[in-house]
Amino acid sequence: LCVEGRAEIDNNVVERMMKPICLERKNYLFYSSDKAVKNSSLISSLIKTCKMNRSRSVKYIADVLR
Repeated sequence: LCVEGRAEIDNNVVERMMKPICLERKNYLFYSSDKAVKNSSLISSLIKTCKMNRSRSVKYIADVLR
C-alpha cells in the first residue's frame, strides 16, 4: 500500500490464490448434485484457509471431525 492510503493497482498474491478456485468452478459442472458441489466447496475453503494460516489441513480436518 502507498503511504497516502491508496491501494496498489496490481494484487498478484490474491489473484494467484483465486486461480485454483476459478478452475474448481469448471469442475463443479460435472458433480452429480448441488449438495456434492456445496460439500466440495466447503472442504476446499477449509483447506485453503489452513494453507493461508500455515497449518496442516489434514490434521485440522481430522481434529474437527472427531
